[in-house]
Formats: sequence, structure tokens, C-alpha cells
Amino acid sequence: MPPRFRSALGTRRHVLGLALVAGVVLTACGQAQPGVAASIDGDSLSVTEVQERTAAFTEAYPDIANQVTIDRITAVTIQNFLRGHVADSIARELGLEPTEGELDEFVEQIGGIEEATRQVGQGGVPPDPELVAAEIRSAWIVNALRELNLEEVTDPEEADAATRATVDEYSAAADVSVNPRFGTWDGVIVTPANGSLSTVPDDPDALTGAGAIQVPPG
Repeated sequence: MPPRFRSALGTRRHVLGLALVAGVVLTACGQAQPGVAASIDGDSLSVTEVQERTAAFTEAYPDIANQVTIDRITAVTIQNFLRGHVADSIARELGLEPTEGELDEFVEQIGGIEEATRQVGQGGVPPDPELVAAEIRSAWIVNALRELNLEEVTDPEEADAATRATVDEYSAAADVSVNPRFGTWDGVIVTPANGSLSTVPDDPDALTGAGAIQVPPG
């Protein structure tokens, strides 16, 4: 059974779930097919989907979009897709499938759906209910994995390290390809082909690509 979240979630501020998965190490095997922006283990994200999500994000969050390039937003969109697939793989293999009630409780711990939407928006996710729900689910899965690790070790930092190690293991086993039109995957980020990530102006935290869900102290 998936672990229940402990009261420790309410005792200190955690940067949870998606921040951990954002730094995964994936292996790029080949190139995506025409019309495909990226693929992982046979699941594809189309060029059209990337364009639509990028446009929706830019429209919904102009203050963030004005601080970064379109290429940056596109790259983060692809990263979010890859990260979500890795979380899904972990859930299937380790039996960490959340129930609707557990997800509802998690959203309340975050501070409600509006706060969750705001937080994932800072990670490049447009306010589409399905995309937001997917990010919340991914965060829950990685937090559940962390809770399992806390049953083996008492030090939260050791639990974080063990969680990253598991995520890296599943990521390394994934078959990933990114359309060269959108850049290259270096194991941490998708860097646009024109190198625009190096010229992101002013605020490097404007669009983290981490989509970090935070549970405030209760």
C-alpha cells in the first residue's frame, strides 16, 4: 500500500517531489521522429502539443514569460513531460499509485488548488486542469517514495539522496529522444539548439523548470 504522509510534513518546509525529479539523469537514445518534440519509452509529445502548451503558458503567465525566451519555455515544457513519465514509471513499479482522496489531501496540504496551480506555473505548467493534476500526481508519487525511504533512514537528507538515486535509476533506464529542433538533453536540462538558455535575462529563478510543490508548515 502507498505510505500515508507523516505529520513530519507539517513540521518543516519541504521542497518536494517535482524539484527532485527535475534533476534526473536520462539517456537520450537517438532522435525523435518528425512531428514529435520528444519521446520516452514509446510515449510521445508532439510538436503541436509543445506549441500549444507554450502559448497557453505565455498567455497565462506574462510576467514570467517576459523574463525568459520562448525557447526556454519550450525546453521546460519538454522537461516536464519527461519528468512526469519517470514519476509514472516509479508509481507502476513500486505500487505508489495515489487514490483520489490522497491527492485531495495533498492539495490541501499545499494550500489548495489555486496555490498548487500557482506553484506549478512557476515550473512552466500552464493552468490547464489536466496538466496541473498531472504535476500534482507526480509530486505525490515522489513524496511517497521519499516517505518509503524515511522508513529506512531517519535523516531527511539521506532520504532525499535515496529518493534521487531511485529517480536516477529509473531515468537512466528510460529510452529518451528529443527533436534536435528543440535542442539537446544533457541529463539535467533541454538546451535549445540556439543556446538561448545562456541569455535568459534578469531573473534566473523566473522559470525554474522544477515545478516544485511546497507543503508549508502546519
